[in-house]
Amino acid sequence: MRRRAPSIRATCARCGKRNVEHRLFRDARGKVRPYSSCRGCEVGKQLALREAWIAANGPCAICGSRERLEVDHEEPETKVSHRVWSWSQRRRDIELQKCQVLCSRCHKKKTRAWNNAKPIQHGTDGAYTRRRCRCGACREAHRVAKAAYRNRCRSQGVTPT
Repeated sequence: MRRRAPSIRATCARCGKRNVEHRLFRDARGKVRPYSSCRGCEVGKQLALREAWIAANGPCAICGSRERLEVDHEEPETKVSHRVWSWSQRRRDIELQKCQVLCSRCHKKKTRAWNNAKPIQHGTDGAYTRRRCRCGACREAHRVAKAAYRNRCRSQGVTPT
């Protein structure tokens, strides 16, 4: 279970709503300060940046479709992160130079082909759950991962799913 970032209640500089939750950040001098806009406005800005980049970089690079477009890293090994929309413009542009626009269908096909081309790492929970390997080492890794998950849930007082 992910911990929530610390926040305060203030007026949003973008939408003007009063008493809304603002996340906090540590500035260059180490002082803890609130973001000037509420979470809703932050997310809206990030969605607008994403939509603008997708519109500027055209239709699907494989089939030419303009529906359900997504950002795809051309070489997944060079990927730093997929959460680039909150980054500074310079840093975001560097990461997006490694990307292309694909429709949802082509993106899934490409990702599936890339994942299946990699050799299975036996003795990992991922091999058991994602690659459906049922060798003894993968079964044991899955058993250990499930036990650790249950213990984490119990220590936090949450019912395991």
